[in-house]
Amino acid sequence: MNTNNLIILLVVIPLLGSAVCSVGKITSKLIICKISIAAAMLCNLYVLILTYPLISGGNELTFIIGGWEPVAGIAFGFDMLGWIVSLLILVITSMSMLFAFSEDHYSPMFYFTILVLLAGMKGILLTRDLFNLFVFFEILAITSYILIAYLQKSHSVLASFKYLIVGSAAMLIYLLGVFIIYQSTGSLSFSAIEQMRLSGEYVKLHFAIVAIFTGIGVRCAFIPFHTWLPEAHAYAPHPVSAILSGVMIKAAFISLWRILATGGLSDLNSIFLIIGVVTAFLGAFWALCENDAKKILAFSSVSQIGYIVSAFSIATTLSRSASLYHIISHAFSKSLLFLSVGCVVWMTGERNIRKLGGFWKSNPFLTILFLTAALSITGVPPFGGFVSKKMILESSLDIPFVYSLLFATSIITFGAYIKISSIFFGPFRNRIEECSKARKIPVSAYLPLMLLSALCIGTGLFPDFWTGFFHSGINAGQPMIASGVYSIKGFLELVPVIIGGILLYSGTTQKTGILIAKTVRATNATLSDAVFFVLTGFVAILLILWYN
Repeated sequence: MNTNNLIILLVVIPLLGSAVCSVGKITSKLIICKISIAAAMLCNLYVLILTYPLISGGNELTFIIGGWEPVAGIAFGFDMLGWIVSLLILVITSMSMLFAFSEDHYSPMFYFTILVLLAGMKGILLTRDLFNLFVFFEILAITSYILIAYLQKSHSVLASFKYLIVGSAAMLIYLLGVFIIYQSTGSLSFSAIEQMRLSGEYVKLHFAIVAIFTGIGVRCAFIPFHTWLPEAHAYAPHPVSAILSGVMIKAAFISLWRILATGGLSDLNSIFLIIGVVTAFLGAFWALCENDAKKILAFSSVSQIGYIVSAFSIATTLSRSASLYHIISHAFSKSLLFLSVGCVVWMTGERNIRKLGGFWKSNPFLTILFLTAALSITGVPPFGGFVSKKMILESSLDIPFVYSLLFATSIITFGAYIKISSIFFGPFRNRIEECSKARKIPVSAYLPLMLLSALCIGTGLFPDFWTGFFHSGINAGQPMIASGVYSIKGFLELVPVIIGGILLYSGTTQKTGILIAKTVRATNATLSDAVFFVLTGFVAILLILWYN
C-alpha cells in the first residue's frame, strides 16, 4: 500500500465506524456503537503511529482522490502540524466518549454523529483546497447542530438554531471569497492565494481573504464572530461541550493558520493581532460576569482562542510555537473543566454557582481534578497552561499594548476561575449534600478526568522538550528554541496576577460588582444581533484593510 494513501484512512475510518453505529440503531444494541467508537479511535491511532516516521523530518504526505491532477482532484496533505492536532482531536474525543459511556444515556444516533464529527475535523486538517474545506466545515456544522440540540431542551435547541443561522450566513460570505479566488486564478488550492498576492491583485485578494476569514472566524469564535459559542457550549451535553471547546474550534483555527501561512499574508497580522487581544480580554471579562458555571467556561474558551490568535499573529518563531502549545494545553484543561463541572451538574441538576458551594466536602477527589484544570488554564505552574501562557507573554514583550492587555486578561481569568471554584470552596449548601446522596458519579467517569489531569501536568513538565516537539511541527529545519519559563522572574510575575485576581473576584461580590455583572449578562446577543455582528465584522475588517 502506498504510504501516502494512509492519510485518507483518518477520514474513512470514522465514517465506517458511523456506519456500524447505524446497525446499532437498527438492532437497538448500544454495545455495537461503543465497540465501533473504540475501534475507530484505536484504528485512527494506529494510522498516526504508522505515519509519524514518514513526516517527523519535516516531510508531508500527499494524496489526491481518484488520481486526478492537484487542480482538479481533491487534494489532501498531512504534515507534522496536522499530525499533532490530529492526535489531540483523537485524545479529547476518546476521553469525552469514555465519559459518555459512564453517563450511559446516549442513543446510537449520538455515537453515529460523534464519529461523523470526528471525520469532519480530520478532513479540515487534511484538505488543501478551499471548496473541500467548505464541505468539511458543513459536515462539522451539521453534526454540531445535532449534538448541541441533542438533549431536546428549549435552551439547547435555540442555541443550535442560532449557530445554524449564524454559521450559514458566515459560510455564504466564505463562498463569496472562494468564488473570487477561483475567478482570478482558476484554482481552489490554498496556493492560489499566494498566486493572487504575487500578481498584485490586492483589492480582490483582501476582499476574498476577509470573506474566508469571516466564514472560518465564526467556527473559531473570536470577536465579533463569537456570539453563538457561549450558549452552544453551555447547553450541549457535557461530552459534546468538551469536544466543541477542546478541539473543534482549534481544528477550524488550524485551517485558517494554513491559509494565512500558505498565502504569505503577513500584512494582515496586525489586524488579526488586534482581534486576538480584544477577544482574549473581553472573553475573560464576560466569563467573570457570568453565574452559569458552563457559560463561564464557554466565555473562557472565547478568551483562550484570543490568546491563540494573538500568538499566531505576532508571527515569530517563539510566538507560533507558543500558539500551538496553547492549543494543546487549553484543550486538555478546558475538556477537563467541562467534564468535571458536568459531574457537578449531573449530581445536583444545578448550574448557577450562586446556588452551589462546599462541594469539596462531599467529593474531594473531583475537587482536586477540577483544580488541576483550573490552575492550568489560569497559568499556574507546573501545569501546561503556565508554560504556554508564559511563552505567549514573552513573545509579546516587544509590543507593549498587546503585552499589557494579555497580562490584564490573565488577572481577569484568575478572578473568573476563583468565582467558578466557589462551587467547591464557597459557603456550604445543604442542596449539594442532598443531591449528591441521590445521584452518585459512576467510578468509570473518573478515568477520563484522571487521564486529562495527567496530561495537564505532563505538558507542564519538561517544557523544553514539549517546546521542541511543537516547534518541529511548524518550523521544520529551523533551530530549536528553549522556553526558559521556569525562572524566578516567571514565578514573581504570577504574584500580581494572583493578587489582582483575588481583588477582582472580591469586587464581583460587592453591590457595585454585582450590578455591573448583571448589566453585562443582560446584553446577551439575540439571533439578529449575532447575524449583525457577522456582517458588520466582515465590513469593518474590509474597511480597515482598504484604508491602510
